[in-house]
Amino acid sequence: TFLTRSGIIASVHSFAQSDIGIYFVYFMGLILATTAGLIAWRWPLLRGKSSIESIASREAAFVVNNWVLLGAGLFIAISTVFPVISKWLWNEEVTVGPPFYNKWMAPLGLLLLLLMGTAPLFGWRKSSGDALRKAFRAPTITAGVTAVLHLAFGNALGAPAIVKDEAVGSSTYDLLLQHVGSFAPLVTVTLVAFNFAVVVQEFYRGIQARRSNAVEPLLIALFTLVSRSRRRYGGYIVHVGVGLMFLGFVGSSWSLEKEATLLPGEKATIGDYELTYKGSRMEVDTEKRMIFADLDAKLAGRDLGRVTPAQYIYMKRGNPTTEVATLNRLSEDLYVIVGSVDPATKRATFRFHVNPLVSWLWIGVLVMLSGATISLWPEVSFRRLGVWGNVRLAAGAATGVMFSVLIATAPARATSLKTVTVTSQSR
Repeated sequence: TFLTRSGIIASVHSFAQSDIGIYFVYFMGLILATTAGLIAWRWPLLRGKSSIESIASREAAFVVNNWVLLGAGLFIAISTVFPVISKWLWNEEVTVGPPFYNKWMAPLGLLLLLLMGTAPLFGWRKSSGDALRKAFRAPTITAGVTAVLHLAFGNALGAPAIVKDEAVGSSTYDLLLQHVGSFAPLVTVTLVAFNFAVVVQEFYRGIQARRSNAVEPLLIALFTLVSRSRRRYGGYIVHVGVGLMFLGFVGSSWSLEKEATLLPGEKATIGDYELTYKGSRMEVDTEKRMIFADLDAKLAGRDLGRVTPAQYIYMKRGNPTTEVATLNRLSEDLYVIVGSVDPATKRATFRFHVNPLVSWLWIGVLVMLSGATISLWPEVSFRRLGVWGNVRLAAGAATGVMFSVLIATAPARATSLKTVTVTSQSR
Protein backbone atom coordinates (compact mmCIF):
# COMPACT_ATOMS: atom_id res chain seq x y z
CA THR A 1 0.00 0.00 0.00
CA PHE A 2 2.85 2.36 0.80
CA LEU A 3 4.51 1.81 -2.59
CA THR A 4 1.30 2.30 -4.57
CA ARG A 5 0.02 5.30 -2.60
CA SER A 6 3.11 7.28 -1.69
CA GLY A 7 4.37 7.97 -5.22
CA ILE A 8 7.89 7.02 -4.14
CA ILE A 9 8.33 4.81 -7.23
CA ALA A 10 6.92 5.01 -10.76
CA SER A 11 4.86 1.93 -11.55
CA VAL A 12 1.83 0.95 -13.57
CA HIS A 13 0.31 -0.09 -10.24
CA SER A 14 0.90 3.28 -8.59
CA PHE A 15 -1.96 5.65 -7.93
CA ALA A 16 -1.84 9.41 -7.65
CA GLN A 17 0.56 10.72 -5.03
CA SER A 18 -1.11 11.10 -1.67
CA ASP A 19 -0.31 12.58 1.73
CA ILE A 20 -1.16 9.31 3.49
CA GLY A 21 2.22 7.76 2.57
CA ILE A 22 3.89 9.04 5.75
CA TYR A 23 1.20 7.39 7.89
CA PHE A 24 1.96 4.05 6.31
CA VAL A 25 5.64 4.61 7.12
CA TYR A 26 4.69 5.05 10.79
CA PHE A 27 2.44 1.96 10.58
CA MET A 28 5.21 -0.18 9.05
CA GLY A 29 7.62 1.08 11.72
CA LEU A 30 5.14 0.05 14.42
CA ILE A 31 4.77 -3.42 12.87
CA LEU A 32 8.56 -3.81 12.63
CA ALA A 33 9.13 -2.71 16.24
CA THR A 34 6.34 -4.94 17.57
CA THR A 35 7.55 -7.97 15.62
CA ALA A 36 11.17 -7.46 16.68
CA GLY A 37 10.06 -7.10 20.31
CA LEU A 38 8.00 -10.29 20.20
CA ILE A 39 10.88 -12.22 18.62
CA ALA A 40 13.32 -10.97 21.27
CA TRP A 41 10.85 -11.78 24.06
CA ARG A 42 10.11 -15.31 22.84
CA TRP A 43 13.59 -16.08 21.54
CA PRO A 44 14.21 -18.98 23.98
CA LEU A 45 11.01 -20.65 22.77
CA LEU A 46 11.80 -20.05 19.09
CA ARG A 47 15.19 -21.72 19.15
CA GLY A 48 15.19 -25.24 17.78
CA LYS A 49 15.49 -28.08 20.26
CA SER A 50 16.96 -30.48 17.69
CA SER A 51 19.28 -30.33 14.71
CA ILE A 52 19.22 -31.74 11.20
CA GLU A 53 20.87 -35.15 11.29
CA SER A 54 21.37 -35.65 7.55
CA ILE A 55 21.29 -33.62 4.35
CA ALA A 56 19.31 -36.48 2.78
CA SER A 57 16.26 -35.83 4.95
CA ARG A 58 12.90 -34.18 4.61
CA GLU A 59 13.81 -31.54 7.19
CA ALA A 60 16.85 -30.46 5.14
CA ALA A 61 14.73 -30.18 1.99
CA PHE A 62 12.20 -28.00 3.86
CA VAL A 63 14.99 -25.71 5.13
CA VAL A 64 16.40 -25.26 1.60
CA ASN A 65 12.86 -24.62 0.32
CA ASN A 66 12.37 -21.88 2.94
CA TRP A 67 15.67 -20.25 2.06
CA VAL A 68 14.74 -20.17 -1.65
CA LEU A 69 11.36 -18.61 -0.83
CA LEU A 70 13.04 -16.02 1.38
CA GLY A 71 15.59 -15.26 -1.35
CA ALA A 72 12.84 -14.81 -3.95
CA GLY A 73 10.93 -12.46 -1.64
CA LEU A 74 14.02 -10.35 -0.93
CA PHE A 75 14.93 -10.23 -4.63
CA ILE A 76 11.48 -8.94 -5.59
CA ALA A 77 11.42 -6.42 -2.73
CA ILE A 78 14.87 -5.00 -3.53
CA SER A 79 14.22 -4.91 -7.30
CA THR A 80 10.93 -3.10 -6.77
CA VAL A 81 12.51 -0.27 -4.77
CA PHE A 82 15.79 -0.31 -6.73
CA PRO A 83 15.05 3.06 -8.41
CA VAL A 84 15.02 4.66 -4.95
CA ILE A 85 18.15 2.78 -3.86
CA SER A 86 20.08 3.73 -7.00
CA LYS A 87 19.13 7.38 -6.68
CA TRP A 88 20.19 7.41 -3.04
CA LEU A 89 23.55 5.68 -3.69
CA TRP A 90 24.57 7.00 -7.13
CA ASN A 91 22.20 9.92 -7.68
CA GLU A 92 20.87 8.10 -10.75
CA GLU A 93 17.44 6.50 -11.03
CA VAL A 94 17.84 3.00 -12.50
CA THR A 95 14.70 0.99 -13.26
CA VAL A 96 14.37 -2.72 -14.04
CA GLY A 97 11.73 -4.15 -16.33
CA PRO A 98 9.96 -7.49 -16.82
CA PRO A 99 12.89 -9.19 -18.62
CA PHE A 100 15.07 -8.67 -15.54
CA TYR A 101 12.53 -10.31 -13.23
CA ASN A 102 11.84 -13.16 -15.66
CA LYS A 103 15.53 -14.00 -16.07
CA TRP A 104 16.29 -14.17 -12.37
CA MET A 105 13.04 -15.60 -11.06
CA ALA A 106 12.92 -18.50 -13.52
CA PRO A 107 15.87 -20.38 -11.92
CA LEU A 108 14.44 -19.81 -8.43
CA GLY A 109 11.03 -21.05 -9.56
CA LEU A 110 12.51 -24.19 -11.13
CA LEU A 111 14.51 -24.87 -7.96
CA LEU A 112 11.31 -24.61 -5.90
CA LEU A 113 9.56 -26.99 -8.29
CA LEU A 114 12.41 -29.48 -7.92
CA LEU A 115 12.37 -29.25 -4.12
CA MET A 116 8.58 -29.65 -4.06
CA GLY A 117 8.90 -32.95 -5.90
CA THR A 118 11.91 -34.39 -4.11
CA ALA A 119 11.09 -33.44 -0.49
CA PRO A 120 8.27 -36.03 -0.04
CA LEU A 121 10.61 -38.79 -1.24
CA PHE A 122 13.04 -38.26 1.64
CA GLY A 123 12.38 -39.75 5.03
CA TRP A 124 12.29 -37.88 8.31
CA ARG A 125 15.67 -37.46 10.08
CA LYS A 126 17.63 -39.45 7.45
CA SER A 127 17.11 -41.72 4.45
CA SER A 128 18.99 -44.84 3.43
CA GLY A 129 20.37 -45.29 -0.05
CA ASP A 130 18.09 -48.22 -0.83
CA ALA A 131 14.99 -46.32 0.28
CA LEU A 132 15.94 -43.31 -1.86
CA ARG A 133 16.59 -45.43 -4.94
CA LYS A 134 13.23 -47.13 -4.54
CA ALA A 135 11.41 -43.84 -3.96
CA PHE A 136 13.05 -42.00 -6.87
CA ARG A 137 12.84 -44.82 -9.45
CA ALA A 138 9.31 -44.36 -10.84
CA PRO A 139 9.23 -40.51 -10.77
CA THR A 140 12.66 -40.32 -12.43
CA ILE A 141 11.63 -42.73 -15.20
CA THR A 142 8.43 -40.73 -15.74
CA ALA A 143 10.39 -37.48 -15.96
CA GLY A 144 12.90 -38.99 -18.40
CA VAL A 145 10.17 -40.34 -20.70
CA THR A 146 8.40 -36.96 -20.61
CA ALA A 147 11.62 -35.14 -21.54
CA VAL A 148 12.23 -37.46 -24.50
CA LEU A 149 8.63 -37.09 -25.74
CA HIS A 150 8.82 -33.31 -25.39
CA LEU A 151 12.04 -33.15 -27.40
CA ALA A 152 10.60 -35.46 -30.05
CA PHE A 153 7.12 -34.02 -30.52
CA GLY A 154 7.19 -30.54 -28.97
CA ASN A 155 7.85 -28.69 -32.23
CA ALA A 156 5.04 -30.52 -34.04
CA LEU A 157 2.59 -29.56 -31.26
CA GLY A 158 3.65 -25.92 -31.22
CA ALA A 159 5.39 -26.30 -27.85
CA PRO A 160 9.13 -26.66 -28.56
CA ALA A 161 11.26 -27.98 -25.73
CA ILE A 162 14.05 -25.45 -26.30
CA VAL A 163 13.20 -21.83 -27.10
CA LYS A 164 16.01 -19.47 -28.02
CA ASP A 165 16.19 -16.73 -25.41
CA GLU A 166 17.86 -13.34 -25.61
CA ALA A 167 20.55 -12.27 -23.16
CA VAL A 168 19.86 -9.21 -21.02
CA GLY A 169 23.56 -8.29 -20.99
CA SER A 170 26.96 -9.59 -22.00
CA SER A 171 28.35 -10.77 -18.66
CA THR A 172 28.89 -14.41 -17.74
CA TYR A 173 25.81 -14.38 -15.51
CA ASP A 174 23.68 -12.94 -18.31
CA LEU A 175 24.83 -15.64 -20.73
CA LEU A 176 24.21 -18.33 -18.12
CA LEU A 177 20.70 -17.01 -17.48
CA GLN A 178 20.13 -16.94 -21.24
CA HIS A 179 20.82 -20.68 -21.44
CA VAL A 180 18.60 -21.34 -18.42
CA GLY A 181 15.79 -19.41 -20.11
CA SER A 182 16.24 -21.32 -23.36
CA PHE A 183 15.93 -24.70 -21.63
CA ALA A 184 13.23 -23.52 -19.18
CA PRO A 185 10.30 -25.10 -21.14
CA LEU A 186 11.95 -28.54 -21.22
CA VAL A 187 13.01 -28.39 -17.57
CA THR A 188 9.61 -27.12 -16.42
CA VAL A 189 7.58 -29.79 -18.21
CA THR A 190 9.98 -32.49 -17.00
CA LEU A 191 9.79 -31.35 -13.37
CA VAL A 192 6.00 -31.07 -13.51
CA ALA A 193 5.83 -34.67 -14.73
CA PHE A 194 8.21 -35.65 -11.91
CA ASN A 195 5.95 -33.95 -9.33
CA PHE A 196 2.80 -35.58 -10.69
CA ALA A 197 4.49 -38.99 -10.59
CA VAL A 198 5.54 -38.42 -6.96
CA VAL A 199 1.94 -37.58 -5.97
CA VAL A 200 0.52 -40.61 -7.81
CA GLN A 201 3.14 -42.84 -6.19
CA GLU A 202 2.35 -41.54 -2.68
CA PHE A 203 -1.39 -42.09 -3.17
CA TYR A 204 -0.78 -45.53 -4.66
CA ARG A 205 1.40 -46.59 -1.74
CA GLY A 206 -1.14 -45.36 0.78
CA ILE A 207 -4.04 -47.13 -0.91
CA GLN A 208 -2.08 -50.37 -1.26
CA ALA A 209 -1.17 -50.23 2.43
CA ARG A 210 -4.82 -49.82 3.41
CA ARG A 211 -6.07 -52.57 1.10
CA SER A 212 -3.42 -54.97 2.39
CA ASN A 213 -4.77 -54.59 5.92
CA ALA A 214 -8.48 -54.55 5.06
CA VAL A 215 -10.47 -55.57 2.01
CA GLU A 216 -11.86 -52.26 0.75
CA PRO A 217 -13.02 -51.00 -2.65
CA LEU A 218 -10.62 -48.61 -4.32
CA LEU A 219 -12.69 -45.44 -3.85
CA ILE A 220 -13.48 -46.29 -0.21
CA ALA A 221 -9.79 -46.86 0.47
CA LEU A 222 -8.93 -43.53 -1.19
CA PHE A 223 -11.54 -41.63 0.80
CA THR A 224 -10.50 -43.24 4.09
CA LEU A 225 -6.81 -42.61 3.34
CA VAL A 226 -7.37 -38.88 2.76
CA SER A 227 -9.76 -38.47 5.69
CA ARG A 228 -7.34 -40.16 8.10
CA SER A 229 -4.39 -37.97 7.04
CA ARG A 230 -5.86 -34.82 5.56
CA ARG A 231 -2.83 -32.59 6.04
CA ARG A 232 -0.51 -34.93 4.21
CA TYR A 233 -2.69 -35.81 1.23
CA GLY A 234 -4.25 -32.36 1.03
CA GLY A 235 -0.68 -31.10 0.70
CA TYR A 236 -0.09 -33.49 -2.19
CA ILE A 237 -3.17 -32.06 -3.93
CA VAL A 238 -1.69 -28.60 -3.43
CA HIS A 239 1.46 -29.87 -5.16
CA VAL A 240 -0.65 -30.89 -8.16
CA GLY A 241 -2.16 -27.39 -8.25
CA VAL A 242 1.30 -25.80 -8.19
CA GLY A 243 2.39 -28.07 -11.04
CA LEU A 244 -0.61 -27.01 -13.14
CA MET A 245 0.25 -23.37 -12.42
CA PHE A 246 3.80 -23.95 -13.66
CA LEU A 247 2.36 -25.34 -16.90
CA GLY A 248 0.41 -22.09 -17.19
CA PHE A 249 3.65 -20.16 -16.62
CA VAL A 250 5.66 -22.06 -19.21
CA GLY A 251 2.98 -21.39 -21.82
CA SER A 252 4.37 -17.87 -22.15
CA SER A 253 7.44 -19.40 -23.82
CA TRP A 254 5.29 -20.42 -26.79
CA SER A 255 3.19 -17.26 -27.11
CA LEU A 256 2.68 -15.55 -30.47
CA GLU A 257 2.31 -11.84 -31.16
CA LYS A 258 1.48 -9.93 -34.32
CA GLU A 259 0.46 -6.41 -35.34
CA ALA A 260 -1.61 -5.63 -38.42
CA THR A 261 -3.34 -2.66 -40.01
CA LEU A 262 -6.56 -3.69 -41.77
CA LEU A 263 -9.31 -2.18 -43.89
CA PRO A 264 -12.84 -3.62 -43.66
CA GLY A 265 -12.88 -7.01 -45.38
CA GLU A 266 -9.17 -7.70 -44.98
CA LYS A 267 -7.82 -10.67 -43.02
CA ALA A 268 -4.97 -11.33 -40.61
CA THR A 269 -3.58 -14.69 -39.53
CA ILE A 270 -1.68 -15.64 -36.39
CA GLY A 271 -0.88 -19.28 -35.74
CA ASP A 272 -3.96 -21.27 -36.78
CA TYR A 273 -6.29 -18.29 -36.28
CA GLU A 274 -7.77 -16.26 -39.12
CA LEU A 275 -9.44 -12.95 -38.29
CA THR A 276 -11.55 -10.98 -40.76
CA TYR A 277 -12.08 -7.29 -40.03
CA LYS A 278 -15.75 -6.32 -40.58
CA GLY A 279 -15.58 -2.65 -39.71
CA SER A 280 -15.83 -0.19 -36.82
CA ARG A 281 -18.73 1.51 -35.07
CA MET A 282 -19.14 4.10 -32.37
CA GLU A 283 -21.60 4.31 -29.49
CA VAL A 284 -22.04 7.10 -26.96
CA ASP A 285 -23.48 7.10 -23.46
CA THR A 286 -23.59 9.73 -20.71
CA GLU A 287 -20.00 9.08 -19.63
CA LYS A 288 -17.95 8.05 -22.65
CA ARG A 289 -17.56 7.42 -26.35
CA MET A 290 -17.01 3.78 -27.30
CA ILE A 291 -15.26 2.80 -30.53
CA PHE A 292 -15.72 -0.87 -31.39
CA ALA A 293 -13.92 -2.93 -34.03
CA ASP A 294 -15.64 -6.15 -35.11
CA LEU A 295 -13.69 -9.18 -36.29
CA ASP A 296 -14.87 -12.68 -37.19
CA ALA A 297 -12.51 -15.36 -35.87
CA LYS A 298 -11.82 -18.81 -37.29
CA LEU A 299 -9.56 -21.57 -36.04
CA ALA A 300 -8.40 -24.05 -38.67
CA GLY A 301 -11.46 -23.15 -40.75
CA ARG A 302 -13.93 -23.49 -37.85
CA ASP A 303 -15.98 -20.44 -36.88
CA LEU A 304 -15.34 -19.23 -33.33
CA GLY A 305 -17.64 -16.23 -33.41
CA ARG A 306 -17.04 -12.50 -33.29
CA VAL A 307 -14.53 -10.65 -31.17
CA THR A 308 -14.98 -6.96 -30.50
CA PRO A 309 -12.05 -5.04 -29.02
CA ALA A 310 -12.79 -1.42 -28.17
CA GLN A 311 -11.49 1.88 -26.94
CA TYR A 312 -13.41 3.91 -24.35
CA ILE A 313 -12.88 7.68 -24.28
CA TYR A 314 -14.26 9.13 -21.05
CA MET A 315 -15.51 12.69 -21.21
CA LYS A 316 -14.03 13.77 -17.89
CA ARG A 317 -10.54 12.34 -18.39
CA GLY A 318 -10.14 12.40 -22.15
CA ASN A 319 -7.53 9.60 -22.21
CA PRO A 320 -8.66 6.45 -24.04
CA THR A 321 -8.73 3.09 -22.28
CA THR A 322 -8.27 -0.20 -24.09
CA GLU A 323 -10.87 -2.95 -23.81
CA VAL A 324 -9.33 -6.29 -24.78
CA ALA A 325 -11.41 -8.93 -26.57
CA THR A 326 -10.59 -12.52 -25.68
CA LEU A 327 -11.38 -16.02 -26.90
CA ASN A 328 -10.66 -18.49 -24.12
CA ARG A 329 -9.89 -22.14 -24.77
CA LEU A 330 -8.43 -24.85 -22.55
CA SER A 331 -5.26 -25.00 -24.63
CA GLU A 332 -4.76 -21.27 -25.33
CA ASP A 333 -6.28 -17.80 -25.25
CA LEU A 334 -6.53 -15.29 -28.08
CA TYR A 335 -6.28 -11.61 -27.13
CA VAL A 336 -7.23 -8.90 -29.62
CA ILE A 337 -6.43 -5.21 -29.00
CA VAL A 338 -7.41 -2.29 -31.22
CA GLY A 339 -4.90 0.55 -31.27
CA SER A 340 -6.39 3.23 -33.49
CA VAL A 341 -9.27 3.61 -35.95
CA ASP A 342 -9.44 6.12 -38.79
CA PRO A 343 -13.01 7.56 -38.76
CA ALA A 344 -12.96 8.29 -42.49
CA THR A 345 -11.55 5.08 -43.97
CA LYS A 346 -12.25 2.81 -40.93
CA ARG A 347 -8.68 1.56 -41.23
CA ALA A 348 -7.76 0.03 -37.85
CA THR A 349 -4.53 -1.08 -36.21
CA PHE A 350 -4.67 -4.30 -34.24
CA ARG A 351 -2.40 -6.29 -31.98
CA PHE A 352 -3.01 -10.04 -31.69
CA HIS A 353 -1.68 -12.31 -28.93
CA VAL A 354 -1.95 -16.09 -28.65
CA ASN A 355 -1.13 -17.15 -25.08
CA PRO A 356 -1.00 -20.94 -24.57
CA LEU A 357 -2.06 -22.71 -21.36
CA VAL A 358 -3.30 -19.61 -19.52
CA SER A 359 -6.41 -21.49 -18.37
CA TRP A 360 -4.24 -24.06 -16.59
CA LEU A 361 -2.97 -21.31 -14.32
CA TRP A 362 -6.49 -20.73 -12.99
CA ILE A 363 -7.25 -24.46 -12.87
CA GLY A 364 -4.11 -24.87 -10.77
CA VAL A 365 -5.32 -22.16 -8.37
CA LEU A 366 -8.63 -24.01 -7.90
CA VAL A 367 -6.83 -27.31 -7.30
CA MET A 368 -4.56 -25.59 -4.76
CA LEU A 369 -7.59 -24.18 -2.93
CA SER A 370 -9.24 -27.59 -2.83
CA GLY A 371 -6.07 -29.16 -1.41
CA ALA A 372 -5.74 -26.40 1.18
CA THR A 373 -9.39 -26.88 2.15
CA ILE A 374 -8.84 -30.60 2.69
CA SER A 375 -5.71 -29.92 4.76
CA LEU A 376 -7.33 -27.26 6.95
CA TRP A 377 -10.72 -28.91 7.41
CA PRO A 378 -11.23 -29.31 11.17
CA GLU A 379 -11.39 -32.75 12.70
CA VAL A 380 -14.68 -33.41 14.52
CA SER A 381 -14.83 -36.02 17.27
CA PHE A 382 -17.67 -37.01 19.59
CA ARG A 383 -17.36 -37.89 23.27
CA ARG A 384 -19.63 -38.09 26.28
CA LEU A 385 -20.04 -34.77 28.09
CA GLY A 386 -18.94 -34.51 31.71
CA VAL A 387 -20.45 -32.31 34.42
CA TRP A 388 -18.64 -29.16 33.33
CA GLY A 389 -19.43 -29.88 29.71
CA ASN A 390 -23.15 -29.86 30.50
CA VAL A 391 -22.72 -26.61 32.45
CA ARG A 392 -20.97 -24.96 29.49
CA LEU A 393 -23.66 -26.25 27.13
CA ALA A 394 -26.44 -24.83 29.33
CA ALA A 395 -24.62 -21.49 29.65
CA GLY A 396 -24.23 -21.29 25.87
CA ALA A 397 -27.89 -22.05 25.30
CA ALA A 398 -28.93 -19.42 27.88
CA THR A 399 -26.69 -16.83 26.19
CA GLY A 400 -28.26 -17.62 22.82
CA VAL A 401 -31.79 -17.25 24.24
CA MET A 402 -30.91 -13.91 25.84
CA PHE A 403 -29.40 -12.63 22.60
CA SER A 404 -32.52 -13.68 20.65
CA VAL A 405 -34.75 -11.84 23.16
CA LEU A 406 -32.64 -8.69 22.85
CA ILE A 407 -32.89 -8.79 19.06
CA ALA A 408 -36.65 -9.42 19.14
CA THR A 409 -37.32 -6.53 21.54
CA ALA A 410 -34.92 -4.09 19.86
CA PRO A 411 -37.65 -2.15 17.95
CA ALA A 412 -39.75 -1.68 21.11
CA ARG A 413 -36.73 -0.52 23.10
CA ALA A 414 -35.74 1.85 20.30
CA THR A 415 -39.27 3.37 20.33
CA SER A 416 -39.13 3.81 24.12
CA LEU A 417 -35.71 5.47 23.85
CA LYS A 418 -37.02 7.84 21.18
CA THR A 419 -40.00 8.76 23.41
CA VAL A 420 -37.72 9.44 26.38
CA THR A 421 -35.42 11.56 24.21
CA VAL A 422 -38.29 13.67 22.84
CA THR A 423 -39.72 14.14 26.34
CA SER A 424 -36.31 15.15 27.66
CA GLN A 425 -35.84 17.69 24.85
CA SER A 426 -39.30 19.20 25.42
CA ARG A 427 -38.64 19.50 29.15
